[in-house]
Amino acid sequence: MKRLFCLALCLALLLCGCDGVHSGSALTQEFGFVDEDTDIEYVVCHILAVKPVNIGEVYCHADGVDYYQIPFQDPTEFLCDLDQESGSSYVYRSKQQPEITVGEFDAVAAWLYADGTSPQRLAQLYADDEYLAEELRGKNPSQDTDKVRMITDALVNGEGLVVSIPEGSESDSYEFRLLSVKYPGLYYSVWFFTDAFGKCYLHDFAADKTVEAPSVISAWVIGGGTSV
Repeated sequence: MKRLFCLALCLALLLCGCDGVHSGSALTQEFGFVDEDTDIEYVVCHILAVKPVNIGEVYCHADGVDYYQIPFQDPTEFLCDLDQESGSSYVYRSKQQPEITVGEFDAVAAWLYADGTSPQRLAQLYADDEYLAEELRGKNPSQDTDKVRMITDALVNGEGLVVSIPEGSESDSYEFRLLSVKYPGLYYSVWFFTDAFGKCYLHDFAADKTVEAPSVISAWVIGGGTSV
């Protein structure tokens, strides 16, 4: 009986795949893939705006490409790929999930990065205690969700501008990585930059919209932000 059980177990592992990785195939009409084990179709989120905070284990292999779990996100809703050479990653959402916009993302905190090929975290805007687990409350040096809401509100409700970006402005550009309780494994990238006259702007890559940055945010960035 024991030998029969072991034989059945080995056969089951061979049929299912020893590593438990799902099999999939690329979509023909869209940039994405279908998980053939669950019949879930995944399509790419905006490639510049939506990114994974971290990358987990391989979840699905489709036409030569590995798709990974995103820690703190349901893999039936979001997965990501990974270019091993560059380290870049695209996020894919189930077609049942709405497209992520800066307003829908509902950010409550943010990291500020120096923009460039090797971004460096410079500072952060901390979530208010009400968005944290009870054991983490009272430990952050500041409560900054109101500032993060200013960024979102400006991009959603602000007047879109046509801005000519001067050469050399890269030295005065930064990346906000917005963080959300709603999507704890993802961040939403927003560009902050200044023009030749020192005026500050925010740019939403997904909406292709540029707005004037709120004065409070401009002062916080130019003033050095808050220590990481």
